[in-house]
Amino acid sequence: MDTLNCVKQQRGGRFINLCASKAAWFSRWRAASRLLAKMNLRHRIPVVISATMATSVAFAQVCSVPGRDGTGPTAGIVNTYYSPVIPSGTTLTTGASSIGLTGATGAVTALNPGDLVVVMQMQCAVINVSNTSAYGAGGASTTGRGYTNPASGCKVGTYEYVKAGPATTSSSLDLTGSPLINSYIQDDITVTNRRTFQIIRVPQYSSLTLSANVQSPYWNGFTGGVVILDVAGQLNWNGRTIDVLGRGFRGAAGIDQTFTPDTGAFPDYVVPFASDKHASKGEGIAGTPRRYWDQATGAVVDSGATWAGYTAGADGRGAPGNAGGGGDNRSAGRDNGGGGGGGNGNIGGYG
Repeated sequence: MDTLNCVKQQRGGRFINLCASKAAWFSRWRAASRLLAKMNLRHRIPVVISATMATSVAFAQVCSVPGRDGTGPTAGIVNTYYSPVIPSGTTLTTGASSIGLTGATGAVTALNPGDLVVVMQMQCAVINVSNTSAYGAGGASTTGRGYTNPASGCKVGTYEYVKAGPATTSSSLDLTGSPLINSYIQDDITVTNRRTFQIIRVPQYSSLTLSANVQSPYWNGFTGGVVILDVAGQLNWNGRTIDVLGRGFRGAAGIDQTFTPDTGAFPDYVVPFASDKHASKGEGIAGTPRRYWDQATGAVVDSGATWAGYTAGADGRGAPGNAGGGGDNRSAGRDNGGGGGGGNGNIGGYG
């Protein structure tokens, strides 16, 4: 009979236990690494492995049960996703013992005590908002893209594994014995630079043979866009893949309107929509523009006149974070295409 193998490691000044079935330890992490590598696709949410994000991973202090989900489901959407129930603008701090849950999407599998769960910061990045080539990364940067992300600010891409405690229900994640090691910020109704995190139930397979592609739900501004599996035994791809193409951050909406040519001495990196000069930026780790293309419905979404999207405006060639910049209507002689949604490969390209 196999036994649990736990090792003690120091994280943030205190010790935690990293546990797994002794026979499955290596194969589980090898499978996880392959899954994360498979997620390196265009137009989807940055997850863990990215040189452009400040990422931090931590593990629960108490081990969940490897293989508890058996061998299925083997295709489609296998994770269940939740938004946190906390007031907008609130930080869930290190050591939190519970998280309220709402807006479940994805698989029909309910969250139960003992389940493996990931808490992940999806949006939260600080950007320079000057209408110059310092837009985005700021400082000595002259690229007009990226983000500053100081150590004391947002840390998008932060995530950790926790075990669902005994009082866990479909509306509350109990973290008894597995308190948070990181902090997470939720500011999802602000009109500028949204900050969001989500809670994801991770299926724990004893072994897995894919019968079709595994997918995530489309990112809806709160949940989705990520696939996470835990496989204790053998993972047989069976000619299939993890497919999240086009299911992450949303690109800017294409809008048919008469633009006012920009005849200034320098091209605009950021201007408000009311300027009627340029196309919109895409969605990414630093926020969500007022208008974007919803790939789930195949339609343009307008969040309303009070929704600015990014500080100083959501139009212009500057690329916020990992999102694409809008097309620059420079003297009516440049493309007005909208910015693409952010991916995890690099910072966004400017318009």
